[in-house]
Amino acid sequence: MKVRTIISADRVCRKRPAIRSCLVGLLLALLVVSFMWGTVGEAQGATTGRFSLDFIDSDLIDVYKALATQSGVNIVLTRGVEGKTTLSLRNVNLEEALRLVSASNGLDFAWVDDVAYVVGRPAEVRSARVRDLMSRAVALRQVPAAYAQQVLTQVVPEVSVSHQEGSPTIVIIGTEADLERAERALAEIDVPSPPTTRMFGLGQADAETVAELLETAVPEATVQMGPQENSLLITADGVRMMQAEALIGAVDVVPAAGQAHTAIYEIKFADADELKTALVERFPGLTCIDAPRSHTPVIQQPSGAAGVTTTLLAAPQTAGGGAVGGTTAGVAGAALQVSRIERLILMGAEYTVEKALEMLEVLDVPSKKVKISAVISRVNRDRLQQIGIDWGTSLGTEDSSVPITVSERGADDRSLRVGGFTRAPLAFLGELRALENKGFAEVLAEPSVLTLDGRQVAFHSGSKIFFQTTIGFGLAGTPILDIREIDVGITLVVTPQINPDGEVTLTLAPSFSTVDYRVELGTALPIVNERTSISSVRVREGESIVIAGLVEETASTSTSQIPILGDIPLLGQLFKHTRKQRIQDELVILVTPEIVE
Repeated sequence: MKVRTIISADRVCRKRPAIRSCLVGLLLALLVVSFMWGTVGEAQGATTGRFSLDFIDSDLIDVYKALATQSGVNIVLTRGVEGKTTLSLRNVNLEEALRLVSASNGLDFAWVDDVAYVVGRPAEVRSARVRDLMSRAVALRQVPAAYAQQVLTQVVPEVSVSHQEGSPTIVIIGTEADLERAERALAEIDVPSPPTTRMFGLGQADAETVAELLETAVPEATVQMGPQENSLLITADGVRMMQAEALIGAVDVVPAAGQAHTAIYEIKFADADELKTALVERFPGLTCIDAPRSHTPVIQQPSGAAGVTTTLLAAPQTAGGGAVGGTTAGVAGAALQVSRIERLILMGAEYTVEKALEMLEVLDVPSKKVKISAVISRVNRDRLQQIGIDWGTSLGTEDSSVPITVSERGADDRSLRVGGFTRAPLAFLGELRALENKGFAEVLAEPSVLTLDGRQVAFHSGSKIFFQTTIGFGLAGTPILDIREIDVGITLVVTPQINPDGEVTLTLAPSFSTVDYRVELGTALPIVNERTSISSVRVREGESIVIAGLVEETASTSTSQIPILGDIPLLGQLFKHTRKQRIQDELVILVTPEIVE
């Protein structure tokens, strides 16, 4: 705002010199008073923190400059600050003035590094604040992570909160001041509450049955029969009381007409989801839910074949790439199997529940076991062709899979044809050993694992590739790094299914993956090359399945020269010979199922 004061006293001064002198003195006095008043006003505004401003069609840069001068606080403007504004503010502090001026012009501001306010477009301000962001992991002892995240979202909305399902740890990202506020809020809620006692009156479920469920699901709580009919007295802290209340709410529901009976079945062998599916299909009016579990699963790790990582119930995954940080060789094989104690809660009419229990006794029986034996080998296709053997016509082509059945019961029409020769089925493994001795083949692994009927089993032989990823930024823009890993090598996933006639249907999914090391570190993510095939075949017990066609091709260059002459500049090229060749290695897998009673 520009204020102009014009005083014209020419006529008066021409007539009376004395008056002219008076006017000059008066103007000087006004200038001194005006200067003193402005100085006092600036000091008062900087001291009290409140001031008044008036601007008419003024440049935004001049407005922010006036705010910095009036408050005595540093203000930094980005290149995005431009335009004009008109405003009239009365008795405001600096932050209120910044918020009003910035919001009305599509700008944002932030206090950065405890030095100055940065004003600019929202994206520019965010980039200035990212250097102040920090992350902290807080382990909760009492309250669930989901509840803590909900509280922080309401109390400290400036922070970003995340957690993994089932983990008691939450990750908080924000400025140091916001993180301190969040930690203070967590300290207030994450405390053990004193035990309290509540009475729950049950309207539908049986009190004794619910008490048994609570003793299993919430062992930390004390459950007693209540003074009233069909009621319970529960003593527990806040978190356990919430768990008990949730369980009672899930069980004590109003049943449909004729439903009034509840039973608990302890599963011995079968899968809980499969049993529930069968019960719901057979008895549409039956309610079947999982009983809560509070135990920790037990991991049993039997021995496996050396050099092979074997995992039960694990599907193959396609690995991604990252900045490679290192590799490690595959570990000894292992079969992982979870030992679990599960119960089903059945609710419905008494007749329906009784029939469902009878059906469970029939279905919940030990499953048959299948022993899967495999021989994983790599064969040099070029060297085989040099001696007249071509496996490409019988074992598959590149990026495809042609399963061939080899009988172990004697000579029949299930023989294996290799090139122009006919090999007896019993001699296949021997031929493979002979090729291995001659350097034409390499047996990578011979794993053997026992699995249940219909359960998936996976064999893996390879390496682990470690790479770094940036998950955030800390103080002063320091990146927060995380180390992750991917598996590369040979993976074979087998799902056996025993048929009523004793034959076995095998679903086979072999894959072969490698890392493209031609990508330079720090410039791009490395590429993971993977070849995969899926096939299903039905065989008799003891028969073997041969899978081939997963081909790895590598290029090599070799140079030979005449000593001394080959080192002569320019002329030495006449005495050198460079040979470029492409080597093809084919993955050949032999799988044999055996039913174990």
